[in-house]
Amino acid sequence: MSYRTLVAALCAVLTGGLIAGCGGPIINTPSQAATHRTSSGSPIEGTSALAGTWTGTVTPGHWGVEDPFTLTITPDGHLTATWDSNTAWGTVTVEHGRATFEMHPDFHEGTIRLYDTGGKRELVLEDELQSLTARVAPRK
Repeated sequence: MSYRTLVAALCAVLTGGLIAGCGGPIINTPSQAATHRTSSGSPIEGTSALAGTWTGTVTPGHWGVEDPFTLTITPDGHLTATWDSNTAWGTVTVEHGRATFEMHPDFHEGTIRLYDTGGKRELVLEDELQSLTARVAPRK
């Protein structure tokens, strides 16, 4: 076998392995399977569906650990968020059943997913620009 044939065969095997690996995450447990099935969240009909005060945690918080996080969303899509010594304000936009957010003064932008399982609601905010993920439930 020539050197070129060997290199071409090796490239084909590596490319095939990369393509096969792009099929999705490896799911080893039932809880991982349940999480994977619901990763996109429930469709959101508008900002009023998210309105209210939500509390939970944000990571990474101060010193890289979870911090308490409070989020208030108005029916018209304005938001205020507080965690650690931070206070941010901004907007929520819903389009085609998916919600996004923008917050200032430190610029945060990302997605909001709504999970509604058995009457238990949870929002997950994932910042696309900074390492920040918040999980919140309606304040009781």
